[in-house]
Amino acid sequence: MRTLHAAIIALMLAPALCEAQTERDFPGWNVRYVLPATWYVRQTPGRLHVLGSDSEPGALFVAPGLYTSFEDVNADLGAFADIAGLAGREVEGPVDTTIAGYRAVVASYTGVGRGNQTVQARMAALFTEHGTGVVVLGMSSADQYWFLKQKLHELAGTVTAEPPEIDLVTIALLEGTWANYLAGRPPAQEAADDWTRGVGDLYEFEASGHYRWKSSVYLAAEARGDALDAPRLADQHESGTFTIIAGGTLVLKSPNGQRALVIVLEGDRLGLSGRTYYKRR
Repeated sequence: MRTLHAAIIALMLAPALCEAQTERDFPGWNVRYVLPATWYVRQTPGRLHVLGSDSEPGALFVAPGLYTSFEDVNADLGAFADIAGLAGREVEGPVDTTIAGYRAVVASYTGVGRGNQTVQARMAALFTEHGTGVVVLGMSSADQYWFLKQKLHELAGTVTAEPPEIDLVTIALLEGTWANYLAGRPPAQEAADDWTRGVGDLYEFEASGHYRWKSSVYLAAEARGDALDAPRLADQHESGTFTIIAGGTLVLKSPNGQRALVIVLEGDRLGLSGRTYYKRR
């Protein structure tokens, strides 16, 4: 996890500009929570809600996912910590518990920011009976930690969940191979014997709910016949399962963790979090 930086300090101290809110939800995920008094949703990058207050210290981060265990959550914590600007180590937990009637895990972390400022964080992950979960991560200076911890558990105690809405239509349409081209578009006429030339990366989706992702480096290694003998290519390909949450969220689960991408499908053109892929015929 990266070092605390000025941006997160500004986020923690800046006055909230949003109107007062109470219950918030994640469309498609069917997960809801109630904001503590005086707290606001400042930003909503993707499936993440970034919370702050104009009168109370610290910052809270809330995100849903297809979480069923702490192992699922742990893979995402690094990404959340990057956004929070937190670099540190675990000092408590993970400890199994129950929150709002759900199975849950809690843990605490500590780190040092710029200027030798001690930063402490608290995490609570709740697992619903619907195969979904919610992560709440709170961060503050050391002297405000116990106050923030109270607010985090107050919020976590309000979580409610219903079964997520799965977009079965788009899942069916996604079956096939989708390539992102280095030139930004498919070549005028793809060569049948080497169509991967010029491909930056590609996804292969199956109707069974499985997927494979390959980078240009891995595709080149495959063409040479030595992909399986190159340990350095381990981060250049992955495989796992996928689903699509209604509202446009593609969730990929692999041994590398969980990724949630904004998806826009228009015929033979697929947008994934700002990148464009074309269907291979």
